[in-house]
Amino acid sequence: STEINDLVEHIQTLEGDTKIVIEHTGRYYEPMARCLTKAGLHVSAVNPKL
Repeated sequence: STEINDLVEHIQTLEGDTKIVIEHTGRYYEPMARCLTKAGLHVSAVNPKL
């Protein structure tokens, strides 16, 4: 999606080692995690109850 691509472009402008943490909510996080990972970004999905 265009919004995800815009987000990827913005994240890639940040200096330093960027790590992204996404709340593991059912399967809703998966499309975002896939796009970010394909862009070469480090993504972790975490359980909010832990």
